Amino acid sequence: MRLHRLLGILSILLSRDTISAKELSDKFQVSLRTIYRDIKAIEEAGIPLYAIPGTGGGIGIVKEYKLNKTALTVDEINYLMAGVSGLKTVTDPEKLQILLTKLSPADSYFAVDSDILIDFSAWNKNTTEALKQSINLIRMAIMNSSYLKIKYISSHQKSEIKIAPYKVIFKNAAWYLFGKSTISSEHHFYKINRIEKIELINEHFIPGNAEVPTDWDDDFTNDRGEKIVLSFEQSMEYRVIDIFGKENYEKGENDSIIVTFHCSNKEWLIHFILGFGLNVKIIHPIELKEEYLEYLKKLIILNDC
Repeated sequence: MRLHRLLGILSILLSRDTISAKELSDKFQVSLRTIYRDIKAIEEAGIPLYAIPGTGGGIGIVKEYKLNKTALTVDEINYLMAGVSGLKTVTDPEKLQILLTKLSPADSYFAVDSDILIDFSAWNKNTTEALKQSINLIRMAIMNSSYLKIKYISSHQKSEIKIAPYKVIFKNAAWYLFGKSTISSEHHFYKINRIEKIELINEHFIPGNAEVPTDWDDDFTNDRGEKIVLSFEQSMEYRVIDIFGKENYEKGENDSIIVTFHCSNKEWLIHFILGFGLNVKIIHPIELKEEYLEYLKKLIILNDC
């Protein structure tokens, strides 16, 4: 495959001062004409090359362009490569493969094995492809300071919003667009998988300060909203860990699991509790029990039970 050969040539050029076209031809078992076409393609990709004619000469990369890896340990290179490999799953893989090739040890065409594997893609292939397209479009808008028009599905409504995008953020197993809508003076987070449609607008904005807050306002938090105490069956421990973390619950009677948190979104909370069926009890507050019971009654009437 030509891409693998190009990356192989690039890896050799990065690890050596020069190499002759004849050596490359022999190494990859292709004609000299093919090698010269590959060299031209590498130059067209923006990598500055030079050629030294005659015996002992060859093709090389301009020294100023090469990454100095002498200050990096193998572990440090592996950490960098793990992060870059993870991004390959949701953005332009060819550009990142070139970066991986630059980081690879000498005489290695591909990334070295690492004990860390990062994969930002979803299990569903179609979901991953849609996410990749959205992220690439958002990044293009950010680089060009162009507005985006999105159709967004929130917990309250479906709306069409014009946004000045500032960052793409991965947090708590989800991808977000961080930006400011034209109808608000504040910056907001928009879950990318809730964006039904996204369009790049040929209209530019002047970028301003957009510091990402460290205290994200999620559906449940540890210090805002009403205090909630729930008791889960022991069989639900794996789900409690996924949602709250293993440091944020304690064991109760009969191996039950007690979770205390704060929540300001009552509608979300009722739906959240309902998802655990008979495996959860409301401990506090009493008013939540009453609201939950009223919801169940409406659910029974709705389904003619």
